[in-house]
Amino acid sequence: MKNKDKSKAPLKDLKDIPGGSKSEKGKPQELPGVTGPGVEPMRIPALDKFIVKYETAKAKRCAESPGELQAKKELKFALHQQAASLPVNADGMKFYRSSEYEKDYILEEKLAIKSMNADAGEGD
Repeated sequence: MKNKDKSKAPLKDLKDIPGGSKSEKGKPQELPGVTGPGVEPMRIPALDKFIVKYETAKAKRCAESPGELQAKKELKFALHQQAASLPVNADGMKFYRSSEYEKDYILEEKLAIKSMNADAGEGD
């Protein structure tokens, strides 16, 4: 039987974890005395302006994506239902060609492998 120390209060926030506090901007605080290449924040203004532009556009797209994700899920389901009537492309994948959007919608299968044993670590 494990001996539990009841004097310790449960952790409720990152600030309760040593080194887990965050600054007002939500970024982790830097460790004092840790410097050098790969550790210090990089500052290249010519890149930073493009990163801001990209991250802003990405945030806008992600905010609108729940509807797109549901529509994609429904399209994939419909493609599976019609799989028997779909042609096969040069790569051996079933597809549907939309003349209205001038796109091929390829029915791809993805395989996810997860370990049944939680203690095993990473999946295969």
